[in-house]
Amino acid sequence: MVSYNYYGLNDKGEVKEINEDAFNGIIHGNVLFLMVADGLGGKEGVPFSSIIAVNEMRRHIERNLKGDRADYLKGFIAEGMFWINRVLLAYKRANDTLYGGFGTTFTVCAINKDKDIVVGHAGNTRLYILREGMLTQLTKDHTEAQKLFEAGKIKKEELRDHPERAILTKALGHWEEVDFDIFGGKLSSQDIVLLCSDGVHALLTDDEIQSILIESGESKTACEWLIQGANQRGGIDNSVSLISYINF
Repeated sequence: MVSYNYYGLNDKGEVKEINEDAFNGIIHGNVLFLMVADGLGGKEGVPFSSIIAVNEMRRHIERNLKGDRADYLKGFIAEGMFWINRVLLAYKRANDTLYGGFGTTFTVCAINKDKDIVVGHAGNTRLYILREGMLTQLTKDHTEAQKLFEAGKIKKEELRDHPERAILTKALGHWEEVDFDIFGGKLSSQDIVLLCSDGVHALLTDDEIQSILIESGESKTACEWLIQGANQRGGIDNSVSLISYINF
């Protein structure tokens, strides 16, 4: 059996009264699943969309996982994300007053014993890989600002501070016709996998995130430094970080 590991941490930040960021990790069927979600439209006293999303994916894994090959995991994750979207829409139909603004970003990955990684992604939560000291963002932000950049209307350096950087073009629970990214890749021994919300990556640059992952030395400290760094910059949003070291 492969010895998987992960550590996650979230925080409500310095400004918001509630925390709509969520994470979960599960090792099942010799596959490691990691997931983060940044919820929208939450109200005190009712379930948050992000928590519903990670709980539904965990339930899907525990009940339905029947394989560990990369091609199978792509379909399996897609099925889970379709289901999450249906569940969130059902909440909205049941009580539009409480759940009318419901929705969530969602980024999930599955890692198997062959070091295959399969990613499902909607929104602007992110998945990064640190390899040989270099940080790479594997996911693409689904935002209006990203669309403007891809259309050549703004420059890359304008993305971080653009007024439409947080306006989502893809999310779960917002639209009947759900749209998300599913893709795969290959990990290497000594890679570090990081999933985080925009409460982290909007306040810390990729260079700063890279330095924290290198200098911290282990996942718990790295998560703490990422959250602390975001809060020291104002903590204007909830934040979550989830890390796994690929040491097999």
